[in-house]
Amino acid sequence: MKTNRKTIPLAGILLLVFCCLVADAQESGNGNAIPYPLPEWKGVQGKTLEQSKPDFVGQPKAPKD
Repeated sequence: MKTNRKTIPLAGILLLVFCCLVADAQESGNGNAIPYPLPEWKGVQGKTLEQSKPDFVGQPKAPKD
């Protein structure tokens, strides 16, 4: 029974450390798994809708070889 007394708390600590590492890795990724540069937004943001000009950035595409 001494083995269980040491094993269960150790497993709990390891599980907690693992969960913290996974959470940190998810936050630092910025949601972008593919390392491509984000295009610059070329629209104009005005104070009203009439003064603003939209710029729709399309989906990135793979380069053709």
